[in-house]
Amino acid sequence: MQFLKTVLLLAIISFLLHLGWESSHLPLYGGYESLSPILPITIWAAIGDVLYTIGAVLLVALLKGRLNWIREATYKDIASLAVLGFFIAVFVEYKGLFLNRWHYLEAMPVISGLGVGLSPILQMSLLLPVSVFLTKYLLKKNLKLHGLLAVVYRHCGPCSSATMTRHSGGDAAYPATG
Repeated sequence: MQFLKTVLLLAIISFLLHLGWESSHLPLYGGYESLSPILPITIWAAIGDVLYTIGAVLLVALLKGRLNWIREATYKDIASLAVLGFFIAVFVEYKGLFLNRWHYLEAMPVISGLGVGLSPILQMSLLLPVSVFLTKYLLKKNLKLHGLLAVVYRHCGPCSSATMTRHSGGDAAYPATG
């Protein structure tokens, strides 16, 4: 049960971080407009990022032989997650580009030699370990999950700047920036 609470806290933190990043770098992509007629693409992408984050945590748990390793995560663990995040991002970008789910616009800095965008590589390389670090920190502070949800709702409630608007270039939606 404790592991499930840890994963839920990790998922919330990861979702919020990735949603912010996805919203900010959406203008660097094109061709994604038809991917999601139901929900804004930034939400789908953030959900995918959360699943990759949980998958990475489960992989480390398997390697360590302890499900609830996050509570005792070391700086070496956090640094290892940054490297793992890099490889996850490269995989996701190659897959998306190969399947023509998106393409990069000229504004996207591309890593020469790899042919993938810098922004998504930085995103997973930074936010995966930061999500785990924040989860560990909040667990050590013994923050109750309902307390975190109350804070999130207070700052990101239905009347916040995260209200979704339609992108003028297609069917995809993204958070308002003004």
